[in-house]
Amino acid sequence: MTRIRNFIYNIFIGGLIVLLPVIIIFNIGQWLFDIFQHNTLPLTRYLTATLSIDKATALILSLIAVFILFSVIGMIVRTQIGGGLFQFFERLTLFRIPGYETIKDITAQITGKQKGLFRKVALIKVGNTGVAATGFIVDEIDEGHSTVFIPCGPNPTTGFILHIKNDDITEINVSVEKAMKTVIACGAGSTKLIPENFFAESLHKPGS
Repeated sequence: MTRIRNFIYNIFIGGLIVLLPVIIIFNIGQWLFDIFQHNTLPLTRYLTATLSIDKATALILSLIAVFILFSVIGMIVRTQIGGGLFQFFERLTLFRIPGYETIKDITAQITGKQKGLFRKVALIKVGNTGVAATGFIVDEIDEGHSTVFIPCGPNPTTGFILHIKNDDITEINVSVEKAMKTVIACGAGSTKLIPENFFAESLHKPGS
């Protein structure tokens, strides 16, 4: 009986691991679609009444219109004049909204549009405990100190901000995206981040 129960459990977990990413992507897509559908409802109703078409066709036309609108805005802000006007408008209004700047920085980092928020990936020495944490260098305070962000897994939008000595920071040649994947995976895959002999050479130096 125990073997049968373990067998059923293992095949269920195996199926869940295979299908879970698909389910998550599907739900994110459905969530985005619901947002677009809700916000384009007035336009959908207008097209239905004006053009005498069914709701499904009107919804498709509305989504196409939104896509075109986003594309046009994207083209405008990529120009020097358009980008300057948007930045002026952003400083004048949007940055006054509580939380807007934080959400923008997080969104830009996740989508890869902003490289300066997390400048470099590093391993952060935690006191003299022989422990290191995955972190990101976000600013340089002076010649001997830096500000680092240590994210919490699996949600990298929360974490700890530390102002520490550069001696306790070991920069590693890994992209922010790769390091972020290990954070989201709660540490899985971290062997690709840690240099060979790191613990022997960096965390257990005489007198450290």
